[in-house]
Amino acid sequence: MWEVFRLNLITVKNYAGEHLLFILVAAAFIYLLISEKDKKNRALFVYLPAAILMISMFPHVRMLFARFIDEGDTYYRVLWLIPSGAVLSFAAERVFRKKKIAGLIIMAAAVMAAGSSMYGSEAREQNMISASENPYHLPEEAVQTARIILEGEEGHQLKAAVPPELTLYLRQYDTNIYLAYGREVLMGYPMENDIFMALNVSPTDMASLKEAGRAKQVSFYVVYKDQEFKIRPEEAGLNCRGETERFSVWCDEEELEEMRAINFYYR
Repeated sequence: MWEVFRLNLITVKNYAGEHLLFILVAAAFIYLLISEKDKKNRALFVYLPAAILMISMFPHVRMLFARFIDEGDTYYRVLWLIPSGAVLSFAAERVFRKKKIAGLIIMAAAVMAAGSSMYGSEAREQNMISASENPYHLPEEAVQTARIILEGEEGHQLKAAVPPELTLYLRQYDTNIYLAYGREVLMGYPMENDIFMALNVSPTDMASLKEAGRAKQVSFYVVYKDQEFKIRPEEAGLNCRGETERFSVWCDEEELEEMRAINFYYR
């Protein structure tokens, strides 16, 4: 139980946003807790955020979430229920009620100073957001890789193991592409994934990777074209489906044939 509570603390730490912005919201909450007298406003901007945060920290809530909603690393989405923006805006309105223009300028400057450009956001040195290169607003090479995986396979779900820099993008292009791991491997989440470890070790043993992948129903493996191998993909019985400028896409045809007969899977 303590371990689950510790995971909740780590989730808050990882997904609370920029530290200064968190301090601004916390200060706004404390101000309203002390000064706001209207019962309806206190219920919405004080009691509700506090209740959501407190409930989300209970280990049993996380366990129920994993049991009935999603066992992966998506529990952080519960924090989205906390109306942080509304709390900060309402507190600012109260503080600068008589000087609204000055308050707007001050708060806008404070929020901008507390944040950073979204184009500079990184997870383990991987860019999480990049400038648009196409109508999909995704890196062009991610689109090309997704199309190679999907070619001739429309209508059913496919699972792939990909390098970290593609992890954030493929499912944005098509949700029929499932991943052997999500962005938890980039966000410092305390979770080991044997497929991720096998794919991102050098030299890569594709036979061991294929064995680990079959336990998770992985049909496609995306590797760097200059990647060093202990056992190469073709020697492990994988078939090259296509290449982009930097990546090559390999398919476990036997595993894929089994997956074609399944309407839906994700595990």
